[in-house]
Amino acid sequence: MIEPVGKVAEIVGLLGGGGRLLILTHNNPDPDSIAAAFGLRHILSYVTKIGVKLGYGGTIGRAENRAMVKLLRIPLHPMTGGMASRFKHIAVVDAQPGAKNVSLTQAVDCDIVIDHHMPLKGMKSKFTDLREHFGSTSTIISEYIKENEIPLSARVATALYYGIKTDTDDLGRGSTDYDFKMIQFLFPNVSLKLLQRIENASIPRDYVRHYSEGVSNAVIYRDVVVSDLGSLTAPEAAAELADFLLKIEGMKWSLCFGRIDMRIYFSIRTRRKSAFAGKLAVRMAGKKGSAGGHDCSAGGFVLLEGVSEPDFQIQRKKLADKFLKMLARDKTNFTPLIDKD
Repeated sequence: MIEPVGKVAEIVGLLGGGGRLLILTHNNPDPDSIAAAFGLRHILSYVTKIGVKLGYGGTIGRAENRAMVKLLRIPLHPMTGGMASRFKHIAVVDAQPGAKNVSLTQAVDCDIVIDHHMPLKGMKSKFTDLREHFGSTSTIISEYIKENEIPLSARVATALYYGIKTDTDDLGRGSTDYDFKMIQFLFPNVSLKLLQRIENASIPRDYVRHYSEGVSNAVIYRDVVVSDLGSLTAPEAAAELADFLLKIEGMKWSLCFGRIDMRIYFSIRTRRKSAFAGKLAVRMAGKKGSAGGHDCSAGGFVLLEGVSEPDFQIQRKKLADKFLKMLARDKTNFTPLIDKD
């Protein structure tokens, strides 16, 4: 085994060499969360003999994310009731305990938190590494690997590379020199063949339906585009459409949202540098939901249990109105993206 240094040495000291560790992603994990969990597992396999399992809540909905897990053979397991209580140690990556997008109960203590989002008020953990100035959690994990001179397999390098690449939108959104340096560090070990297959994964018909509905329902308020996607099969659809609609000429902000069961999931994107998308998302989610993000990219959900169908429609409209009000845009002055006449 390798003698660990830096943050990895702190983690190993905390684990104490005994018991099993559950590394948990946020619910409906994206490539950064999946890669960070996979990378941390890889590190621990070189510096300790502790047993490690990777877990997630929700679903892996996006075609590229499913392809990533399958092609890179990432042993990610869905969380079941009481699963966390069977582990001596718990680690959360790309999220923080206490958030409603993490499958942990209040009764379960968290030992390790590694994340690049805004610190969550009241969050507790024995070891915490929060780097809000990093573009991805995969960047933090990659730095651990580099600092400890841990050998990189093509599978791990490709996962971490893709995690950084997607969370920073090809180093163009919220990226820093740290992300660029880790991309350079990882690249020699990346499997370009596997990466190409992940990025060009086959898409289901529902994906096309969401795009069609998202474009058809999009409404423009000066430099803001908003779209209600209706019913979603996966939360990632809102994020993908928000990215796509922001590309429209003249748009500075985009908001996309849709319903899954009793939740309205939403995603915010902006072209503005040093914006405040993350703070807007938290305000939109309020006490009935959960949200987070960064200056240019954010998302979350609002939980509406026991709400009637007509009221659900009202709440969807209120969500859009709240967003426009926070941006000081006139909700009465709008034009459809596509003229349906």
